[in-house]
Amino acid sequence: MVKIDISSLSTEHFDHDRTWETMWKAEAFFNSEDFRENYLNSLAFHESGHAAVAILMGVTAFRFEPPSVCWDNERNAPTIRWAQVNLSTSSAPTELVPRLKIWFAGMAAQRKLAPNPAFDALKSPTLLETALAKSDYLNHGGEEKNFEVDKATAESELSELLEIPGFCEGIEMLADDFKSQIFPLPEVPSCQS
Repeated sequence: MVKIDISSLSTEHFDHDRTWETMWKAEAFFNSEDFRENYLNSLAFHESGHAAVAILMGVTAFRFEPPSVCWDNERNAPTIRWAQVNLSTSSAPTELVPRLKIWFAGMAAQRKLAPNPAFDALKSPTLLETALAKSDYLNHGGEEKNFEVDKATAESELSELLEIPGFCEGIEMLADDFKSQIFPLPEVPSCQS
């Protein structure tokens, strides 16, 4: 059974009525047959795409993290965070285009290896990741006027990466690790004769 991480919540937010409701909804969703059948592979390829490209860009450590409930200060409400890859920031590239490649690698890998319009719509990844990538880009010295050009460069280079023999197989191996670590299959009792 997948447990939802709530360790980032403060005591005040932990005790909030909607936090528990959100946690139960998250637990029901991530443990459902619907999630396993319709979303798990897409999520695994998405997060593994980030990890694989990050490794190529010099990131030396990462870990897969389970789904969590955290507090959204803008909405003043609890929110569900999907399982994700957490990259070591100490080894992350400082150049802007490689950083954008890591941001957009998830969508590129998922769309190539496990296309799923339902996943795209549910997670709203394109808008969210573009906003997060742009924020990261600007915070690391990028200029607003250059973002679209550097984004296009990163996406073009990602397309080439995904055509390298063996690269997609590496993403598939990482996706298998992601699924076994974060979403292990329930144990089936053995029948002894």
